[in-house]
Amino acid sequence: MLPVIPLLIRCAEKTALLSNCVLHLALCTPGSFTNHGRDVRLAQYVWLCLYLVTLGVVLFLYRKGGRVPLWAFVLLSCSRRIHSIFVLRLFNDCWAVFLSLAAFALFVSDFWTLGCVLFSLAVSVKMNILLFAPGLLLLLLKRFGLLGAVPRLFLACALPQVLLGFPFLVANWFGYVQRSFDLGRQFFYVWSVNWQFVPETLFLNRWFGLLLLALTASTCLLFALFKWTAPEEHFADILRGKYARGSRMTADHVLTTLFTSNFIGIVLARSLHFQFYVWYFFTLPYLLWTTTYPTPIRVAILGAIEVVWNVFPANAYASATLFIAHLAILAGLIATPLPHAYGGEHVIGRGDGRQEGDGIRGGTDEVDESNTKESQGKLERQEKADTHKEEKTSRRSSRAKAKVQ
Repeated sequence: MLPVIPLLIRCAEKTALLSNCVLHLALCTPGSFTNHGRDVRLAQYVWLCLYLVTLGVVLFLYRKGGRVPLWAFVLLSCSRRIHSIFVLRLFNDCWAVFLSLAAFALFVSDFWTLGCVLFSLAVSVKMNILLFAPGLLLLLLKRFGLLGAVPRLFLACALPQVLLGFPFLVANWFGYVQRSFDLGRQFFYVWSVNWQFVPETLFLNRWFGLLLLALTASTCLLFALFKWTAPEEHFADILRGKYARGSRMTADHVLTTLFTSNFIGIVLARSLHFQFYVWYFFTLPYLLWTTTYPTPIRVAILGAIEVVWNVFPANAYASATLFIAHLAILAGLIATPLPHAYGGEHVIGRGDGRQEGDGIRGGTDEVDESNTKESQGKLERQEKADTHKEEKTSRRSSRAKAKVQ
């Protein structure tokens, strides 16, 4: 990863591009951090640091999940398009992705309330983060039951949105809500990376967008009923909080559920522009290693997706290739039985009914280390007891021999 840093810095020195998010940062930061947007290089250094921190969070998640081999971590830092999105283009999508990944790091560490707050902040930056929402809702129900999930949805997820949008809600609440959830928004066909192989008239058709939305909702529902809840017997047990106590949810199950939920939305997205690649790039290796495909096939699919996102302008052949690669990953996820949701290695939560913030760290290292120490202590005590018994037996036998003599 280190050789990438000088390359990114040289790219930052040669570019003169400035995005709207840099202007917003410059104007809203006290003391004019980027000199009212004139210091482009400084802003790019900020985005460079953001990229490195984001990569660190991703590596933490992959390490917690324990599914992807170490050598495959290199693939996370080899994308030319991702480097461009972060350091050359300075899109606000990068901040949204970082906040969402940081929220996931809290989830796998069993700090769900704080993670929900970060997730809400990510949504306030970019609405695409809501693609993770179906998976997150199901995980909250599994972890806390319906009665425990509802307060977190209102206080940790919804309340930050109300506070952040309060000035706009007071001025024009109807316009704010309408524009925030504008499902009838039209996209430019020329910038679409994923649907260039369909006619432009079909792409702009309102019913085409509604069909994709219906397919996204139905696919998430099918995954929720038959894949993400496979270890549980009945969905009603999840709502009653049966699995909130006496069970431990694995970090792998948390990440697989969240990443798959987002990926379903990506496959059936109304339109994918070039900067949208960052929405799901960091999840692709994890999803590919969730499938049972051979490693060469996994790397080939990842490479094909990377090549497509670097084709400019997008064409029908590139879009068709991207769609086929997406379908291949989705088919692999459908065909592959998901791992156990509870128990085993890389687990989160203690399963004793207590919530986060009361001394429960919930990390896999702490749980494994405590179990290991406890078992070692038992073995040592058993060995001492056996040794003591042997010494007693030997002393008795020696006394008996002395009496006989």
